[in-house]
Order: sequence, then structure tokens, then C-alpha cells
Amino acid sequence: MIMVEWTIIEIMKNDSIKKMVQEELFEIVGLNNIVEESYLPKLEYLEATIRKLCACTLLGVSPCSRQERLAHGNNLKFIPFGSGRRSCPRVPLAAKMQMYILASLLQSFNWSLLEGEEEHDLSHKNGIALKKMKPFDAIPSQRLPNVNLYM
Repeated sequence: MIMVEWTIIEIMKNDSIKKMVQEELFEIVGLNNIVEESYLPKLEYLEATIRKLCACTLLGVSPCSRQERLAHGNNLKFIPFGSGRRSCPRVPLAAKMQMYILASLLQSFNWSLLEGEEEHDLSHKNGIALKKMKPFDAIPSQRLPNVNLYM
């Protein structure tokens, strides 16, 4: 789940992106609910963040441009596995699962660096996708007020 890792890192290191993602999750899902599939199409900013990071990772470049411009109304699609009759039939399922996993992790938890670390090591190696050289280390803490939602 390379994209989950890079997306959480990008959100953790950029306070404005983190704030906007959390505001969107608060407005659409609320703090007394968990993410369900029906919420996913409404999470436009999170989808734009994922799309930008997916494109950058698959192209082997570091995440760079601001995704706010992709979040509202532009129907930009990044097609990494072809298009038309020859496209991979599992791409829509993979995209939906990636969105669901990220929305759930970001809705349910606040993420922080390990004690003593100031930022993530973003060194990477190029390949089919942009992989981190060192494993992703972060500490999740409860974000939702109702502990029963975690059961």
C-alpha cells in the first residue's frame, strides 16, 4: 500500500493539507461516525490529494504541486493502467479501496511522528512506483470522541 503510506506522510508534513482533509471529514462524516462507502464520492479534497500523489508516485517524482485546484469540479483523471477496452478492470476497485482505507485511517486517528523525530525521511528509490528507503513510522492516536466506534 505504497499510496496509503505516501498520502499519510504528505498530509502529516503539510498542516494546511491536514487541516483541509480533517475539515472535509468532519463536515461529511462527522466525529460520531465512521467512514462508510456512501461518503467516498463526497470526499473531493481527499480524492484530489490521493490523485496528485498517485500520479507523482507512479511517475517517480516527489509530490509537488498543490491539489486544491483539482478538488472542485475539474474532472481530471490519471490513467496509469491504460484506457478503453484494454484497461485493467480492477482499477476502479483499487481506487475505491485506497480511498476507503485512507479516509478511515485519517477519520479515526491523529498521526504523529515518533518521539525525537522532527520529520519523515522522504528518501526513496525509483522503480515501478516510488518506494520509501526507510519504513513509514508514525503513531496513531484516537481522534473520535466515542471509543465504541473503534470496536
